[in-house]
Amino acid sequence: MDLATQFANVSDCIGRQQWTEARFALRKLDILLSRSCIIRDAEAFSDQVSDTPEAFLRFARHVAPLLRSPVDRPTLDLVESRREILIARLIDANTARRLELCALLWRFWLARGHYAEGLDWTLEALATPGWGKPSHRVEVTFAAGVFLLRSSRREEALEFFECAAAMYAEQANARGLSAVYNEIGTLYREIADTTSPDGLRLMGHASWFHSLGVYAASLANDASAMAACLSGCGLVTWSLGEFDMAEMFLRQCAEYYISVADEANAGYTLGNLGNLAFRKGEISKAITAYSRSLEIFRRMGAQPAAAFAMSNLADCLRREGKRQEAIRLSLESLSLRRDLQFYTDLALPLETLGLIAALSSPLDRSARLLASADAMRTLYGRPATPESLDERRPTEEALRAALPEATWNTIREEATALTAEKAILDAIHAFDDAEGNKEL
Repeated sequence: MDLATQFANVSDCIGRQQWTEARFALRKLDILLSRSCIIRDAEAFSDQVSDTPEAFLRFARHVAPLLRSPVDRPTLDLVESRREILIARLIDANTARRLELCALLWRFWLARGHYAEGLDWTLEALATPGWGKPSHRVEVTFAAGVFLLRSSRREEALEFFECAAAMYAEQANARGLSAVYNEIGTLYREIADTTSPDGLRLMGHASWFHSLGVYAASLANDASAMAACLSGCGLVTWSLGEFDMAEMFLRQCAEYYISVADEANAGYTLGNLGNLAFRKGEISKAITAYSRSLEIFRRMGAQPAAAFAMSNLADCLRREGKRQEAIRLSLESLSLRRDLQFYTDLALPLETLGLIAALSSPLDRSARLLASADAMRTLYGRPATPESLDERRPTEEALRAALPEATWNTIREEATALTAEKAILDAIHAFDDAEGNKEL
């Protein structure tokens, strides 16, 4: 969003006397102004960056604050354009400078998903003990733990996190403690199986560390850190079946993210609130949360996230009897996935269309769509939930009774050979007849 648009948002909120929204809009305007100035100044180093190591270090120091949450795309693109220079400077640097560069720019690797590259360089920077500033060493130690956790190397990650926690405590760094406690909570939450006593014990550890993170974030007066830890608390209480408490945590989390203009995490948190409301059977609440999430992702141009939100929203709208809207969103999600070649959770929009199609002829259209959904689940290793199977069982039984057995078997067999692209194209073509769709 540009500055002119945000100025207009502030004026509109004030004109309508929407004071809470105006406060959030002003906060975002302040962030946009600050970021635009910093990016402008960082770009001023452009001609110097390739000349000397000192110039690149100045660039890294200038851009590092922008890599803290919320991270925006212009910042990431700016660092990405210097990525080859970054690697060259890391190769040439002495231990202390390599440590500082990693401390300043590790969040770039994290935001762009370059986990292996980030892990290699953070471990390399830590290889020689005793060099560099303690503040840089603890930051890189924490970063290495994050990359290890994202790579599912949890035991090693925990060792780095425990080391970082001790160093942050020694330096009285509340913000750092909040971040490391939250990551330890995430680690325990990932490995906990709530169906076993040991799993419940681990989930208790997760809850404890996320709560410590909340406390440390409050000491640091860091809204972004507070939001991240509240999200962890929400996910823990959700896993333990304490849905009302989970909703409270996630709502607070979303408010904090909105207050610091972190649209991406606000969108994901609203999506989680939608998932939670769906789990509780509160479909109208889920529709509201998914709609807000989709609005954010559309505005950001975050297309994969928007495709997820469309699918979830369409499924809820179908359950509320809003079939035309559900069809439109499902087809839009499928088209977007095809354009992006992004096929994760492809089964949901196919299943939504299949269940809607069962309400009108030809019935083989519904059977083909449901068979396609099953085939995509098998292809991508995403089995249907017991709740999903229970819901569609009456529809499938009715279809099997109405269609000849040979037709049913042929449809199921043909679906096993489908590629994701063919499944999407078949679904779109199945709803080409706008007049026929009016029956739905």
